[in-house]
Amino acid sequence: EEGNGEKEPEDIADKIEENLARLNIEWEEYFPEETEYSPEEEEKHAYRESLISRSPSLAEHLLWQLRISCKDEKQYKIGEVIIGHLDTNGYLATPLAEIAQNLEIGEEEVEEVLKLIQTFEPVGVGARSLQECLLIQVQQLGLNDFCLEEIIKFHLPDLEAKRYEQ
Repeated sequence: EEGNGEKEPEDIADKIEENLARLNIEWEEYFPEETEYSPEEEEKHAYRESLISRSPSLAEHLLWQLRISCKDEKQYKIGEVIIGHLDTNGYLATPLAEIAQNLEIGEEEVEEVLKLIQTFEPVGVGARSLQECLLIQVQQLGLNDFCLEEIIKFHLPDLEAKRYEQ
């Protein structure tokens, strides 16, 4: 600063050290080393983490597929109701007639949307029985085999009872 404008290397080094020390102190003010959390704050933190890492439920996954597959809002609303009636295994235990009556629409409209849902992942979702679930899986997986379909349609009880000769 004085004289010919050149600084001594020691002066520059001292200035750099002073600036680094000042920045380090400022940094520590913003981010203290020890942060104490109350049990409530820990619980909130754990909840936020669970939201980030949580997998979607079956219903959420199906509703997403329904949203991108429906041709109109009415079809989506019918699908929402059907998905709401699926059990934890993805089976539809409520009769279509009951769903149609509750929605005040024809059973054919409900059947049409159910058929759409039965094309979703996981394969076999929306089936009303094990037999229907297996038939949907055979169809979607391209395993179209007459004998396989006949076994599913007419011989599941025999298989269950281990009557293989039947």
